[in-house]
Amino acid sequence: MSVRSSIFAATVLSLFLGAFPMSSAQAGRGPSIAPPAAAERAVVSTKLRYSFKSGLSHFRSFQRLRPSNSTEGLSFGLPAISEDPASLSFHENDFILQSMPVSIRPKARPDNLFDQFVRSLPRTMIGQSPLTCLQIAIYHEARSETSDGQRAVASVILQRAKLPEYFGQGVCGVISKPSAFSYVREDLSTPPITEIDAWLKSGRIARQMLDVGPLPDLDGADHYHTKAVAPGWRRKMVRVKTIGAHIFYSDPALDYAS
Repeated sequence: MSVRSSIFAATVLSLFLGAFPMSSAQAGRGPSIAPPAAAERAVVSTKLRYSFKSGLSHFRSFQRLRPSNSTEGLSFGLPAISEDPASLSFHENDFILQSMPVSIRPKARPDNLFDQFVRSLPRTMIGQSPLTCLQIAIYHEARSETSDGQRAVASVILQRAKLPEYFGQGVCGVISKPSAFSYVREDLSTPPITEIDAWLKSGRIARQMLDVGPLPDLDGADHYHTKAVAPGWRRKMVRVKTIGAHIFYSDPALDYAS
């Protein structure tokens, strides 16, 4: 056996012995390997898997020491190991997965996972939490706006929630009130959500606004409309400011202090 073969054989033997530790009595008589008890099999299996990965690492390092023109290999009855990193990764993972009990193997991700996620997005206001209701409103009312514009729309909804006898009970009640928001249909269904990034951002803004409440710099604004329309009710309101495509107003006839 060549020197290189001896080194590799010693490495494999040391890893194997590490997976099956000797008892104190066996240590005095030399390397005698005892089969594992039933209770130890799971632990031994785990050690073997790590020993295999470590052995591959040593073997790859050893192969890199061979001269580039060398044709001598170290097979020991093992299949040839590719130098391609992607192929090596596949062999390692395949060995480990095959060694794991079926009950704890990671499940493959379904091919249609994204489609399942899209179909799970809300299509109605019924039964939603305040967070989801506010997220739906921000998405349909202001998804093309900046973060400040989205916060302003959420602020109006939270301001209205302070006056439940007038605007509806809670965040979801405010949004579900008939004719309050054009995207909410009579049966409280809503249009499909198709822009996932905008939906996720709406969720972040909604969560933030539920924590901080109405924005102080909006001076109690409880109405808004886009620049593209001119509703008659605006004449009875106090104009607060314009943010993005929306103009914000407060109703002087409403008393939020009581």
